[in-house]
Amino acid sequence: MHRLMFKSRGYHSLLLIVFTILFGMSVTAQKPAPSNGNAWPMFLGNPSRNAVASHPEQALVEAPKILWALRSRNLQDEEPTGPIPMTTIGSTVYYAAPRPWPNLTRSVSVAEGKVFAAGRFWVGAYSAADGKELWRHKSGVYSMTPTYYSGFVFFLDAKEALFKVGASSGKVSWSRSWECSQKIHHMRGVSILSADGYIYHAPCGNSVVVLDAASGHEVCSFRQPGTGKSGEVAAGLATMSLEGRVLYVAFDGGALFGVDSRTCKLRLRSPTPSIHEMRFPVVSGDSVFLVHFPDEDDNISAIKKSSGLYRWFLHDHYNASIAPVIVDGIVYAGNKGLRRGAQKSNSIIAYDADTGKYLWELLLTHGTLTPPVVHGRMIYIGEGSHVTGVDRLEKKIRWTVELEHEEDEVGRSLAVAEGKIFVVDTYGTLYALGASGVVEE
Repeated sequence: MHRLMFKSRGYHSLLLIVFTILFGMSVTAQKPAPSNGNAWPMFLGNPSRNAVASHPEQALVEAPKILWALRSRNLQDEEPTGPIPMTTIGSTVYYAAPRPWPNLTRSVSVAEGKVFAAGRFWVGAYSAADGKELWRHKSGVYSMTPTYYSGFVFFLDAKEALFKVGASSGKVSWSRSWECSQKIHHMRGVSILSADGYIYHAPCGNSVVVLDAASGHEVCSFRQPGTGKSGEVAAGLATMSLEGRVLYVAFDGGALFGVDSRTCKLRLRSPTPSIHEMRFPVVSGDSVFLVHFPDEDDNISAIKKSSGLYRWFLHDHYNASIAPVIVDGIVYAGNKGLRRGAQKSNSIIAYDADTGKYLWELLLTHGTLTPPVVHGRMIYIGEGSHVTGVDRLEKKIRWTVELEHEEDEVGRSLAVAEGKIFVVDTYGTLYALGASGVVEE
């Protein structure tokens, strides 16, 4: 903990105010970074990738219900004028998407009362209140999560072009493209970050670029050391997180870098690269938490932001579900296959963020897991065709909601905003879960 020490003088009252603000910022930086306002503007909710939802008083302590669901089946080629009601079950209205949507993005972003989702051929905005379509932009869009920032939506098309469109209109403001010698893995879309007037993107698998969000002009770029201009990583993945002026980048191949988010100068490098792929850096406190992908099980580690050295590394019986979430000094992670003799059981596990010490575990029973999301006292996690709510204070499962298609699983990640949970299943249905009255803690 850094201390600010200064002598107060009568005519330095302004300096006192400035230092007080800065000290408050340094303390605040140690807290989990919730998503901006009552929104979920990007993959995992915020630039730090620490999936902590805002407005904890809206946590769904009691079991939510399906408020609405938007089906995305390849029903027709003609272009209707609006959503087509499929059926009504109780108070829930199911819609068919206006256009073929065979490959709906596995997670969404939420802002301005809108849900932003991408399909194979387009990206669109839907009312968070009832799921009705607001606009649709045609494009060969990858299955990725659109990113919202300051009234605009950013997404990639199938040719790796980055688009900026109006969040209210869907009209294109600008687009940028990069020439890559190899096709990039479609999960590249999870790496788009937005903060403080800048967009952070990882084109071609071996570099990151910082763009001015207003104009799309490149501010600076950082290339993975050891790769030349034609040395793109085949089907690679560079995942990023941001805290303050430091952009943390984990490249395929096992290296974590910290670069200045304005100049792209190297500020941190893990001195001993992991032999495994390192992905999905999550920033919390004085550590960066990563998931490693070896041949069989996926492991998790904590790396010191000051030195790049490992704080701890979990080698045994851990199989992480993409990314952990850290709050109140505890790491919560979905374990998609804890080995128990000859069997594997899914679970959610809590570890001490400072030491990696095992704290507690709850078994889950419904299949593949998504990254957990913390909302007040609750942890939401997708498991199989279900969404489960875990009370992290009482260490118990409070509720489980089954989605419409039992044979399909929850997608890449949940989004939490406006007192609702937004989830996409592998069938291509977008759901909004919530309560008729939000339950307070």
